[in-house]
Amino acid sequence: MIGVVLWNFVSQKIFNPAGPMYDRPYITVYGKEVCPICREYQRKLDAAQQEYEYEDIDQEGVRNELYPRMEKAGLRTKAFPLPVIDVNGKLAIQPDFEDVLSDYKNSKKTFSKYAGKVENRFFDWFYKLRPSGFPQTQSAGDPLKISGINPVGGKFIAVVGGKIVQKGDKAGGYDVVTINRDFVEFRGADGKTVKRSYP
Repeated sequence: MIGVVLWNFVSQKIFNPAGPMYDRPYITVYGKEVCPICREYQRKLDAAQQEYEYEDIDQEGVRNELYPRMEKAGLRTKAFPLPVIDVNGKLAIQPDFEDVLSDYKNSKKTFSKYAGKVENRFFDWFYKLRPSGFPQTQSAGDPLKISGINPVGGKFIAVVGGKIVQKGDKAGGYDVVTINRDFVEFRGADGKTVKRSYP
């Protein structure tokens, strides 16, 4: 019994694939503001002068994005310790810090051959979608209609209601909470979330 518990604990610390969020090398720390171990990981990353993103799992949009990816990676989504670390699409719970940097550096070599192509793909896609250039007006009808989602500059952006938006922008009177490869999540003034799939 002890062996099973120990294996479950150790196996959560090993990186497992969940699919990359971006078309560039990245590290994302998923944690909570009250988590001292999360802050320790951030301090170590800062000391190593390593760029990373921090996402607070107290936010519903972050949880909705993270939990399916954790399940895909074979990680528990109930009563798990923090932080969860995402290195280029591979997830682990409280991995060894050296493994975080090592995985990042190793997979960075794979990503580097694609450098510079993300933005070009986006602009090719965008101008096919809108030959007249960047739209600035709302589309008639559904203000949350998604016309496209694409990675650019390491983040996903979307065309919503005829307007280019990124996480944190407003669209159709809603806050843009999450943009993923195949959906956008919005939050209204009443705090309720709306998720729209694409295509």
